[in-house]
Amino acid sequence: MRRRLGRLVRAFTGRPEPPDGGLDRLARTIEACRSDLARLQAEVAAAGGHVESALAATDRLMAAQRASTDELASLAALPVARLRSDLLRLEGSPARRLGVRRHAIGAAVALPVRPWMGVTTCVTASADVRELWEHLLATEAALADPVLRGDPGSVLELTDVVVSNAGTLRLQLQPTGDARSDTAVRRADVAALPRFAYDFPARKLRNAGHWLLDCVPQAWALAAIAPDAVFLLPQPAREAHWSALALAGITPEHVLPWNGEPIACRRLLAQETDGRIARGRPLPMLLDFRRHVRGGAPPMDVRTRRRIFVSRRDAKRHRQWMSNHDEVEALFRSRGFEILVMRESSMAAQLAAFRDAGIVAGISGAGLANVVFSPPGAHVVTLLTDSLMRWYAEERGSRSAWAGGTVPVDAPLTELSDSPRFYAHLAAACEQHCHTFVGEDALPVRALERFLDDVLGVVERG
Repeated sequence: MRRRLGRLVRAFTGRPEPPDGGLDRLARTIEACRSDLARLQAEVAAAGGHVESALAATDRLMAAQRASTDELASLAALPVARLRSDLLRLEGSPARRLGVRRHAIGAAVALPVRPWMGVTTCVTASADVRELWEHLLATEAALADPVLRGDPGSVLELTDVVVSNAGTLRLQLQPTGDARSDTAVRRADVAALPRFAYDFPARKLRNAGHWLLDCVPQAWALAAIAPDAVFLLPQPAREAHWSALALAGITPEHVLPWNGEPIACRRLLAQETDGRIARGRPLPMLLDFRRHVRGGAPPMDVRTRRRIFVSRRDAKRHRQWMSNHDEVEALFRSRGFEILVMRESSMAAQLAAFRDAGIVAGISGAGLANVVFSPPGAHVVTLLTDSLMRWYAEERGSRSAWAGGTVPVDAPLTELSDSPRFYAHLAAACEQHCHTFVGEDALPVRALERFLDDVLGVVERG
């Protein structure tokens, strides 16, 4: 090595070889450089392997992202992926979301109102109440579509899901075959969740009329889809609530009281929409429930059927609305009406009375909700007083929308469904005739007598 280096030095420089020791040092330096170069080449080769590995990982991530994007695009194209309510949030992998099924409940309805409107009399001396009443009738008459409409409701069927409610209903889809959750405090095998259990004011839940007309039909529709389900419900307030649920075949053994805490379910039927339009009732489900309860009852001659007057003397004093109960009830009794106090009657007795009734009368209130069990062609007599009309017109909530003068002519008739015409519209939906009397809180008995005789004349003429 040394001799070769010497010769290289003489050849390139023309000088003699370096003194002893110089060539050795140069040789060692070259060997060190050669070693460093080999190490550098190894490191470059290793770095190249890392780069190739990183590129491969990036390619895999990009491929997975493309697949996920394609799956999400496919998911978005499916109807079930577009939730019909902003009160629900569906969480889970696209593959799990694709497994969610949607059921339609009920059929669309379009029910004319005007053919069922009968005798209407306003005799109050209160100018503000007369103005409110005339405004309501004019608003209804101006609507371009005087028809009560309802759409089919929808129910989502999910498996292996954790459901909770904290203002928004959260449906968390778990891995297939796994309904476990660290946050779930209870578990259910098959559960049914009607919409009113997560989207209904507490004050309406306590009202027997709203419970019967808005809530129980939803529960009945879900029970028809999943008869083995346990129902996640707010705790029913009174015995009357349980009795109404029993009409849908739901007893306390079928109910799991629920306040929104997480519950893990193997299978869940969650009601997404209830079919109501604007402020109306869930008509398709309500009318299906009506047919379920009435069964195959044959047509009847309402002239020969029972006459019922629903008393409100059992209500709180400020919700009785009428101050001369004795006089009014005596008048109706003289015309063959039975006086029915709802809190003194069992659900079975109420159902029997309304199923057989040809005429039902009373102050507008929850007691009249049972006309849904009365036959087609029956007559409903609704009494309104000054204080009740003013209560309907209070500037609070949807109940007073009709009084604000903001209902456009192209609005659906159901915009007026929480108005003083509430029971007129309910009767029309059941193909029943409705008659309305408006007077002072101490209803003028003479004027009421003339009105009632006019109604009875209409009934007798068929």
